[in-house]
Amino acid sequence: MNRPKIRDFIEKCELPNCTVINIGSLNVVSYQNALNEYIDYLEEQLSNLKVKNEVEHQQNELFCKKVNELDKALDRACEMLSMYDKETAHEDDEVFSKEQWKEWCMKNETDSSKIK
Repeated sequence: MNRPKIRDFIEKCELPNCTVINIGSLNVVSYQNALNEYIDYLEEQLSNLKVKNEVEHQQNELFCKKVNELDKALDRACEMLSMYDKETAHEDDEVFSKEQWKEWCMKNETDSSKIK
C-alpha cells in the first residue's frame, strides 16, 4: 500500500464529507487541523488493516490445520489400502506400500492409469 502524500491528501481531501482545501490558503492552525485529520485518517486505515490482517491470519491457521488433518487422513487411508493389498494379493501381484499408495493418490488422474 502506498502512503498518500500530505499535500495530495489536503488538496484532494480524501476524508469523507470533506470539502476541497486549497493548500495555499491555509494558515498554521488550518494546516495543523488538516494534519490532525490526516493522522486520524491514517490511524483508522491502520486499524482496519490490523483487523483484516488478524482475520486473514486466523483463516490461514484454520486452513493449515485442515490441510494437516487431510494429510493424516490420507496417510491412514493409504495404510489401510496397503494392508488390504497385502491381504488380497496373489503370488504374481505387486503389493504397494503406504508410501506408494500415497504417491499414486497424489498423481493427476491422467497419470493414475499407469499404476495397476
